[in-house]
Amino acid sequence: MANTSNLTLDNVACAADIYAGRILYKGPILQNAGVIRVTAGARFLQFSESTTLTGGGEMRLANGTVGTTGTPLPVTITQEPDHRLFGSGTIGVSFINNGLIEADQSFQSLRFLGQPLVNNGVIRATNGGVFERAFGGASGAGEWIADGGTIKGTSSQPDVNLIGPTRVIHGGFLGAFGLGGWSASDLTIDATSSMHVTARLALSGNYLFEQADESKITWNAGANLIMSGGSGASCSSASWATLEVGGSDDGVGGNGTGNFGMENIIVTENAAVALSDFADNGNRGGLSGTAEALYATSLTLEAGAILNLNGLHIYVGGVERDPGPFGDGLIVDEPIHRAGDMNCDGSLNGLDVAAFVVAALTPGDYPTQFPNCNLCTGDLDGDGQSATIEDIPLFVDALLIAQAL
Repeated sequence: MANTSNLTLDNVACAADIYAGRILYKGPILQNAGVIRVTAGARFLQFSESTTLTGGGEMRLANGTVGTTGTPLPVTITQEPDHRLFGSGTIGVSFINNGLIEADQSFQSLRFLGQPLVNNGVIRATNGGVFERAFGGASGAGEWIADGGTIKGTSSQPDVNLIGPTRVIHGGFLGAFGLGGWSASDLTIDATSSMHVTARLALSGNYLFEQADESKITWNAGANLIMSGGSGASCSSASWATLEVGGSDDGVGGNGTGNFGMENIIVTENAAVALSDFADNGNRGGLSGTAEALYATSLTLEAGAILNLNGLHIYVGGVERDPGPFGDGLIVDEPIHRAGDMNCDGSLNGLDVAAFVVAALTPGDYPTQFPNCNLCTGDLDGDGQSATIEDIPLFVDALLIAQAL
């Protein structure tokens, strides 16, 4: 159905492509089994009231605009799991995503501007597309993936409260711009991807990067890495929030600049963070240690916070920090083991499956068959118990994620 002027849809179901100069939708549910296209120019999709998008179809923007009729009443669009939003343009309404949002137009931006965004599904930037969250805040437990595209936050306020993971893969870029910066549970950056932080990166889980080019992961002067996860309940990395180190260990005389150095690291109250060297960032075999190290300008441990060196070195302000009280927290040096690496070869892959089965079914045989390993590697839920039934789905997820990088 095509129209070049105005079109009003009043609580209807759509099963075919719709093109319109200006679409006004009225109704609490838009049952879309086709494609709604909103293109550039004087072409808008407007909603007069809060609406749920469902029906298995998709909305595709080509520099189009989604907004409201100007009514003072708040309008929230809820996209259900069976609905998808693609393309580039501007979304000017409050939006709850339970499905898929994808910025997939090369060098074009899909901007969520001025209104709250809740992501409980998947938001992805691919094919060189740019997803931008500008003002209005963001929250939710969904996943954010810069998969060959760019995801960036540009808010001037620290209003990003994401509790889902962020992955930057296949040449993707994460831009944590403005005071709002970025937050996530886990942040993973593969060897081909990059990130820049201007003010704030807040994580409730793990920070892992595989990049070997120091110029690809950068921090503005004064930028904060805030880590708030971990319990320290066992020697499994699952019970700690892990912080990857990537710099060449050149001792107290080493330079954090251009060496994966960070600015300000803050471990929040009662959090338990462990340093890790899971990825080889090209800097192993430094002057002061075989493993890589971490250089930072400052370190803050809040009340009850623990930083576990895990056999690695951290240099803060040019001084090596050893175990003992630090600030209002504590630095310890206790070995941890990568959760899921059941055969202890340094990788998560199919070779770990047989070892996990041994740990789960005949744990007494595990130390004999894998003498260099620890049973706690099977503790993927961080409850202090190794390789229980509760750990199985998490073990499968860990394998899938590792293979996707």
